[in-house]
Amino acid sequence: TLTKGANSGYNLIGNPFLCPINMNSTVRGSSLASSFYVWDPSLSTAGAYTAVAFSSTYVLPPHAAFFLSTSASTNNTITIPESAKVISSANLGFKQTANNSINPNELYLTLTNTYDSIIWDNLQFIFADSTVADSDYYDAPKLFNIQSPSLYSFANNGAKLAIDARPFPADSSMIPLGIDDVAAGNYTFKLKKSTLNPEQKLYFMDRLMQTALAIDADFNYNFSVTADTTTQVSDRFYISTAIPQNYSNPSSINLYPNPVDGTLHIHLNNFGSGNWNWNIYNEQGISCLKGLNYMNGNNAFNINLANLKTGWYTIQLYNEETKLSKSFLKK
Repeated sequence: TLTKGANSGYNLIGNPFLCPINMNSTVRGSSLASSFYVWDPSLSTAGAYTAVAFSSTYVLPPHAAFFLSTSASTNNTITIPESAKVISSANLGFKQTANNSINPNELYLTLTNTYDSIIWDNLQFIFADSTVADSDYYDAPKLFNIQSPSLYSFANNGAKLAIDARPFPADSSMIPLGIDDVAAGNYTFKLKKSTLNPEQKLYFMDRLMQTALAIDADFNYNFSVTADTTTQVSDRFYISTAIPQNYSNPSSINLYPNPVDGTLHIHLNNFGSGNWNWNIYNEQGISCLKGLNYMNGNNAFNINLANLKTGWYTIQLYNEETKLSKSFLKK
């Protein structure tokens, strides 16, 4: 039985069995939330809390626990029956990452470091006509991690969500994203899982860079945060079903950091490997730097701009089939 406190209804509940349990097999009262929170040791540099929907197939290891909230002091019980035991997964041990799967019409994004394997946080969308765009029972409020980037979406009523259940966005509507406690550095948004139909097209948009990228199997968006307030992530990222006319094509260039002080990182989205010529022009159209780079499977390379003067520049990249250009500010 869960307790509804004066300021919070969260309760910590341990796995009562010495074997893994399927959280989807628990029996829950109507006052309990539709999601729970567990410690994931694979997140951040020392682990972090993540939200999981009861509708998913999540196997909780033995000796593990989860946070669950109740909205009332009635219909507030959870039962973990013998049938919830998962004997086939008995090799799951304490502090191991549990198994998790998602259902149809869901999208799972991750925020990572660009140049190492650190995964900072996850964000899950559940698109269903039975839900609403405001926060409700089917959503999971964001449980923020201390001194670690926390990724979330905004419901229409402003609530910050770790699991966002809503109808699939109507034409041109946007879902704002937020990141808290993000330090200066290079980051990447990635697609972890998706069960969307091919007809359900979504685009990831960066308002600062005026770029949009299709969220598909190859989705991978790099960005930088610097001491410059223009790079801060508040009101910067959105998900939408359409691309604004002033945004660049999904097959385009990402430059980061921008503004840049020393090294400029160039990433080409949705292009294959091959040779690319590049030329950097100042505001007077005079070529300042040029070169030739072979794009590997990551479609990325770096240019040292330490010797360029402060000002606006345009980089032009071209091969036999394509010509691309983008402006950046040298600090």
